[in-house]
Formats: sequence, structure tokens, C-alpha cells
Amino acid sequence: ERFSDLDLELSEVPSEGWWSQGRLEDKTDSGRRAARERVARVAQWLRELRPAAPQGPRHVIIIGHGALLSRLLGEMLGVPSGSCLFSHGNTAVTHIELRGSHLVHVHHLNWMPSKSQPSASAALSSVAS
Repeated sequence: ERFSDLDLELSEVPSEGWWSQGRLEDKTDSGRRAARERVARVAQWLRELRPAAPQGPRHVIIIGHGALLSRLLGEMLGVPSGSCLFSHGNTAVTHIELRGSHLVHVHHLNWMPSKSQPSASAALSSVAS
């Protein structure tokens, strides 16, 4: 297989996916609470990940919609819910590094490659080395 060492953690994803039957986001109080709880679980899962090798890095790629990524970054940074928005453009890359259990180093936010910059894959490859 092309990505034989890729570990997909899908236990939180319903079999029909998050987006099913054309339902829009639940903007009721209970819907917002459920979204915050889901984001908090993802943030906690990220904090609990351990490197494959002792003292080594653990690289995780998250692909998602801008609203989810904005909420997740806010949760990781400890920003009160609803007090800050982070833009995540289509195909943009946000690179954060978790140091210890609480320190978050933001390397890039909403980075978009241009002709004068290296490609996203080159930038991500340099992170992995």
C-alpha cells in the first residue's frame, strides 16, 4: 500500500460521516455545546499522542473545514470559546507544534504557497526532517 504506515483514527466519525443528509451545523445552544465538546475531545487526543520513538517527534495531519480548525486552534491555545476566529483558507496550511502538555508553538497560520515560496510539500518535508 502507498501509505501503509498511516494510522487513521476514525473512532469518533459516524459511519455516514460528519456531513450527512445535507444537515447544516446545529446552531442551537445544545448544538454549540456538542461542537465545543467534540473539539475539546480532539484537542485532548492530540495532547495525549506520544511520539513513535522516545524523544522523537509525532507528526499529525488534520484535514478539516475552516470552522472546525478555528475552534480547534482556539481550544489548543486556551482561548475562550467564541472570542477569537482563525482564518483557514482553502488548501492553506497551519503548522503548530505541541511542546509538553500545554505549550503550543504556532509556526504558520493559514500559509499559502506562492511562486516565490517553496511548495507546501517541501515546507512540510522540512518539518519532518
